[in-house]
Amino acid sequence: MKGLFTLTTLLICSICFAQSDTEEQQIRNTITTYFEGVMEADADKIRKSFHPDADIIRVNPERNYSYGYQTLSNWIQFTKRPAPSFTEYENSITSLDRVNNMAFVKTKMSWPKLNYIDYLILIKDEGQWKIINKVWEQEDK
Repeated sequence: MKGLFTLTTLLICSICFAQSDTEEQQIRNTITTYFEGVMEADADKIRKSFHPDADIIRVNPERNYSYGYQTLSNWIQFTKRPAPSFTEYENSITSLDRVNNMAFVKTKMSWPKLNYIDYLILIKDEGQWKIINKVWEQEDK
């Protein structure tokens, strides 16, 4: 009987961990689509990674850390530009924390002259992970 209990417990734990890994991979896929959208100046990929009601906030250290608020559509207009021509960059997830249907992700986009630091809040909406809030700041290298 003890062996059956142990086996059942291990099975339940492995299912929970597998679901957790799947959810984390889906979150990472959303962030990858976001990175690709920014790097390729692809508004469709950006829209795909964000919830339509997302808020974007830029922290501005040049103005005593004031902030600028943008809607998703405003921010997409801001990102419309030719895709970057540089090839030396690194976009990475530096931390990821998930609880049920929400996740908190910190990212760093390290470009030749700047680093962009994002704090992203994602929610699982209709089975898809979407960025609902983005707070970002840039720093010179």
